[in-house]
Amino acid sequence: MSDEPISRQEFLKQGFQSLLSNLLEHLPGMNGPSTETDSLRPPGAVLAQQFLSTCEPFCQLCQDACPKQAIHFDVLGYPVIEPEVSPCVMCVDVPCTKVCPTGALQPLTDPRQIAMGKARIELTVCSAYTGSGCHVCYDSCPLIDEAIQLVEGLPQINMDHCTGCGVCVYDCPTPGSIMVYAG
Repeated sequence: MSDEPISRQEFLKQGFQSLLSNLLEHLPGMNGPSTETDSLRPPGAVLAQQFLSTCEPFCQLCQDACPKQAIHFDVLGYPVIEPEVSPCVMCVDVPCTKVCPTGALQPLTDPRQIAMGKARIELTVCSAYTGSGCHVCYDSCPLIDEAIQLVEGLPQINMDHCTGCGVCVYDCPTPGSIMVYAG
């Protein structure tokens, strides 16, 4: 530990981060970004613990840079993507990643580098698997024939290419048929 005095701002920031870290460790369901579809971090996000310690809550630069306004804030002020509300549309130049002053979002040069999560089709709910022949998720996927493929008329997620953008969730006509999980 240094003998150098720290600024009031740095003192408050460290205190807030310590409090937040303690809360996240002890509150049920709050141990970092959850695996629920409403807790995806934006494109280019560093790993969860590093993200929480480097992101400046309510900064808004990434949100302002998003042309589709897909970035929202959780209750603690951290940016998230909520696929059911507004998915990441995988902009060609990924502008949200280029404005982060803290390094919480790393710059990306290609939308295929996005790794927010992975989609999973719930086979017992999905209309394609229960008989209606739907393939809306396939048709709307920004990486059509890469992230979602049709195999014998049924949509299948290719985990090697799925970015977790959530467009499939947003466009799906049957709620709960497809989910995106962080990571």
